[in-house]
Amino acid sequence: MTSIFTQDVQELVTTLRGLTLSLPDGRMVTITQTVPYRRSDNDTGIYKPVLEMRPGEVYVARSRNSFLFLVVALDQGVSGGCVLIKGIKFDDQEIRGAGRVSTVLGFDEHGLTGRIKETDSSGLELQVDGILSPGTVASSGMPAEKPAAAEQLPSSVLQQYLGQITTRFTEEATPDESFDNYLSRIATDHPTEAELRAWLDS
Repeated sequence: MTSIFTQDVQELVTTLRGLTLSLPDGRMVTITQTVPYRRSDNDTGIYKPVLEMRPGEVYVARSRNSFLFLVVALDQGVSGGCVLIKGIKFDDQEIRGAGRVSTVLGFDEHGLTGRIKETDSSGLELQVDGILSPGTVASSGMPAEKPAAAEQLPSSVLQQYLGQITTRFTEEATPDESFDNYLSRIATDHPTEAELRAWLDS
């Protein structure tokens, strides 16, 4: 059987969607949303360590208040591309957004590494070099516990980026989350304009 990790990042990003991923603690999730990054996208910043890793290995990078689940991939025959896992299905619930995915999986350590092993049943098995700390998210996709008095980005700043935020809403929001609730969550998760811009560019 030919490994899926011999595929170019632009193929792998599609192949991973719909595959079942077994976690170290026995939980099972289905990968539903993925984003490709070419090797040239990873030359600087938090993604740079993947340039020295092999296809199929896992790297967890911290971006502001979120942890990102990255799977190393080939890019035109050279390792150093990666696929961001941005959506999963767990317990019949769709979890969207890289930060919320990592909360459910239990990634809370920058630089955590591991690997994905292909199984005989055409599924995948996640192996990590460390301890996972699984969390939960409410049905809205928001963390179950939020600070009572969290600092929020002013609505005047949100309005400046409303078009981009609306696009992200259509991609990430769960069916039972209103746009107003989504805006409130974004304002809390990204309390400064710089953080908001970085998130929109991610």
